[in-house]
Amino acid sequence: MSQAALQFKDYYVIETQYKTDPFLPKIPDEKIVPSFSYDISPCDEQSDSAYIELGIEIGDSELMHSSYYVYARILGYFSLTGDISDPKERDTYFRINAVAILYPYLRSLISDLTSRGTESPIILPTMNIQKMMLELEEEKQKKQKVENSSKNPSE
Repeated sequence: MSQAALQFKDYYVIETQYKTDPFLPKIPDEKIVPSFSYDISPCDEQSDSAYIELGIEIGDSELMHSSYYVYARILGYFSLTGDISDPKERDTYFRINAVAILYPYLRSLISDLTSRGTESPIILPTMNIQKMMLELEEEKQKKQKVENSSKNPSE
């Protein structure tokens, strides 16, 4: 049996936070959109291994606009096997495939964390990771354009 090109070695829970205020009035059918983040940190010059950080933020940390707040970050350690010299292919393995492998761990963590209170647990839906990553890239590019234009207002 041949080994997969992307090897999932381990993962770590970096940070979790869950806040709720039982004295706030309940918001019926409260709809809060999760905000995802990710980061890739190559471990070596050849980029044969990398740490992939995946994060999520749900709600308002000050509980001003939502009845709860959830924040979590996990870090996965991945390595590539075989000869994958194309940078685009390497990027796809780490950016898309590794995040797709990590997402169920984050999903489970959020469900477990939020089940510890008196409210119903938050169960994140399954996701199209490729589409999610495309949207995150677009958001990053927009932020960079705004930051660049604020640094160079004459442009």
